[in-house]
Amino acid sequence: AINYISRLEPRTKIDFNQLFGFKYQSGEADPVSGVSLQGIKLLDRLLTFDPRKRPTAAEALADPFFSDYHEPTDEPSMEPMIDEHQDANHSTAQWKSLIWSMITNFQPPS
Repeated sequence: AINYISRLEPRTKIDFNQLFGFKYQSGEADPVSGVSLQGIKLLDRLLTFDPRKRPTAAEALADPFFSDYHEPTDEPSMEPMIDEHQDANHSTAQWKSLIWSMITNFQPPS
């Protein structure tokens, strides 16, 4: 995957405000569709290519875009999950077997 990504040509960043921002009808002061500038800024942060630069769920919920809905004392949180296979170098057959084992042994939380 790293080799593939490193060979990709750099791309021009998409202007999310132009694509998703408020749209107005001529002569109207209120938008007829679209997303606020706060929403555009959050979208830009959430869709950052480098996952290390993306906000966590808690950081995203603390964004001003969610200020009307965010109640930190009423939102559950947990430690990040550690995937013990994250750096594993398994063959395709081993991955398939491992995933199948995880599926068949899955116990939903109670």
